[in-house]
Amino acid sequence: FLAVYASQDKAQPNQIYLFEIFTSKQAMDSYQAKPRFQAFLKRAMPMLQAREEVLLTPLSFQTQSNLLEQTK
Repeated sequence: FLAVYASQDKAQPNQIYLFEIFTSKQAMDSYQAKPRFQAFLKRAMPMLQAREEVLLTPLSFQTQSNLLEQTK
């Protein structure tokens, strides 16, 4: 996958959000089928309040510095 971001809810510090970015749905499915991911998921599921897959269409992927340059 391209990237993973972990974020903590400021109001609820025990609530963590993971955002994984893949190049395609096929890449995500392939990654999640791997034994290593399945082992992780088996250990993590008891700690998860929810696990939700949301497929998004990227509009733009830029670094912060690129975004700042565009606003000048």
